[in-house]
Amino acid sequence: MVTRFMALVRVPARIVWLGVMLACTPEIAAKAALSSTVSPAQAPPSESRFARTALYLQQSDAEMRADFVTTALALLADAYAEEASLARQAALTATDGEKLLGWARAVEHFARQLPWLVDDVEQGFPVGLIPGSDGSFSVSVAGRRLMLIHPRADQQAVFEQSILTAFCRRHDCAAFTPGQAALEPIPVSAANVHPQWTFTESGAVCSHRGLEVDFGSGPDIARKRATCEQLLREAVVLSQEIGWQRRHAVRIDWEALSLSPLPGRMDYALSLNAAGDTLLASVPLIHASPGLLQAITPWLRSEVMQTEGFRLRLRASDFDWIPASQHGAARPR
Repeated sequence: MVTRFMALVRVPARIVWLGVMLACTPEIAAKAALSSTVSPAQAPPSESRFARTALYLQQSDAEMRADFVTTALALLADAYAEEASLARQAALTATDGEKLLGWARAVEHFARQLPWLVDDVEQGFPVGLIPGSDGSFSVSVAGRRLMLIHPRADQQAVFEQSILTAFCRRHDCAAFTPGQAALEPIPVSAANVHPQWTFTESGAVCSHRGLEVDFGSGPDIARKRATCEQLLREAVVLSQEIGWQRRHAVRIDWEALSLSPLPGRMDYALSLNAAGDTLLASVPLIHASPGLLQAITPWLRSEVMQTEGFRLRLRASDFDWIPASQHGAARPR
């Protein structure tokens, strides 16, 4: 469902893509006017990996900078096309359907103009990346500027991470990542997680690399095995992804990790710090179990920091995976 809508700004079609950045929330609309000239030296440094990468690319090889800009513009076009589709769907049942259809047409028009900028980049026109005082970035193509702002404010960090992911598949981003992240071995795939099981009179416990889950006594061992394997696989995925970010000098705020669902997608966004660094991972069980992310954060940290001998035990009943009656006197340790 489209969130909040601003009145459409009517400007000649030939210049809408040069002078207006359409937005669907007031906070984005406030940023939407094309940025005034900002000297990179005057812009405050941001702690996010996206901002650091963009700042580096300001003075980097022109071809690499152009590739970053075309990647960003392509994903921006996708974001606005998706926003237009959502508006059209909402218009089918909304009382102000005509207004939403007008919004959808305007957004579609904006999205169709973005490939023109890509064509200019591919034709060799000068390309720049300009930081804003609020941490945002604009692209400059042949003297024309456009802010890299997602139509939904709560998706901005995911949008920036998507740009980084696509760009870094083609370039060695570690080569220009600032910071002194320690060199660490690349971990094994989460697909290779094989939990160990122990069975005692008090119940069943599964474990992997110090993360243990006490399933207590009771039947339905097959369902318990499936839950255990899914949890451990998701936990390993998060530890690997966070470790990758740390190796690229991203600051991890362990006390503030949070998961958010992504509309229309199967993965989730994990916020890593207040600067906006975000990773994407498919962790439906962790997201659906209140308090679980916070509960396993000490283990995640131990894995990323390679702490030897760390152990964390969870009780399955604390997350409603089994009835509380199946747990005896066992306590977390």
